[in-house]
Amino acid sequence: MIEKYKNSSLNHPNSKMIMQLLNQDEEAAKYVGGCVRDALLKLETLDIDIATKHEPQEIIKILSTKEIKVIAPGLKHGTITAIIDDLTFEITTLRRDKSTDGRYAEVEYTNDWLIDAERRDFTINAIYMSQDGEIFDPFNGVEHLKKQVINFIGDTNERINEDHLRILRFFRFSSNYGNAISKKTLNIVKKHKDKITTLSPERIQKEFFKILSSNNSFKTIVEMKKIGLLDIIYSGEVVTDSLERMINIDEENFFDVDTFLRFFILMPKAHNLSSNLDLFRFSNKDNKRIDTLLKNKNQVKSYLSVKEVRKFLYLFGSNNFIDLIRISWSEDKKISNSTHWRALLAMASSWEIPALPIKARDVMLSGVPEGPIVGEILDELEKWWIDSDFIDDKHSLIERMRSIVRAKI
Repeated sequence: MIEKYKNSSLNHPNSKMIMQLLNQDEEAAKYVGGCVRDALLKLETLDIDIATKHEPQEIIKILSTKEIKVIAPGLKHGTITAIIDDLTFEITTLRRDKSTDGRYAEVEYTNDWLIDAERRDFTINAIYMSQDGEIFDPFNGVEHLKKQVINFIGDTNERINEDHLRILRFFRFSSNYGNAISKKTLNIVKKHKDKITTLSPERIQKEFFKILSSNNSFKTIVEMKKIGLLDIIYSGEVVTDSLERMINIDEENFFDVDTFLRFFILMPKAHNLSSNLDLFRFSNKDNKRIDTLLKNKNQVKSYLSVKEVRKFLYLFGSNNFIDLIRISWSEDKKISNSTHWRALLAMASSWEIPALPIKARDVMLSGVPEGPIVGEILDELEKWWIDSDFIDDKHSLIERMRSIVRAKI
């Protein structure tokens, strides 16, 4: 019974309701893919995939009886998305591929569970589960999941030719669920590696960042580098040892995984985005973050004084400063410096960043007319205040402000 997966989202009342609706007359729907895989591994997921014999319009009609919110961005591929509270259900009609070109597939509907399974990528993604918890596993995916082996379904060459993104997906699933990468499979993937250039930058970036999000990504990146796949993604310097240190630092210090920082540390000269990263696209926000890291990362050293730490915290903000610590620490090959880096983190987390006590109103009350000169005086006062280690004495600040005013007015 599915109750044995009591901590899984598959056992949630909303999941049960969806399945009961789809299975009213016959067993016409099963859980499939990542949600089943995660349930077997006792991992939580909020995204639930369901395969069904019902066609899309029929799915919409069934769900409308309970006024369930439905969106259909994947309608032409046979997918309906249902959203209930925090759970998202991707409900897809059983399909077979009529034709593929390495990027997109033309599909037709079927009622055959095995045919639907045969078109999937890896055996661990072709495990189906009924609403009662019964497993349909035509390619021994459960066994492969236990052994931490990532196998393509059927002929590896055919699966890759159907969808070139499977080259990167192979490494992503190897990183998250695999133990060791098969040399035989790796050699086949190597033969097809150039085909990722047919994919959109957005798809490549999304998949590559998913690889970096795994704490086993170091070994995976090394394998990608060995077969020349990284050279296609990025032709510049790749620093895998810094990535390994960052992953270890993240684990030891309970940092949330930051795939952007991992990308930055792996490809430290990737800031020339227009020429070096043709396969990647970054938002203005990400580009601004890159700019901040590049301009300031060489200023952050393990031996910073308390005064210097406070200065950088004030100038960069705590989040940016912690990013800079993580970057610089990961590039530091001297293990004995770890104690100093941890001390910097402690200071960054405990010091409350102050605000300059003197405001524009105070400057104008001293006889300065409103205008740009007020900002100039405040800027100069702020620099002195920072250099004084943020002196908490308003009288001294006022005296300094008056000195600046006398010199300028």
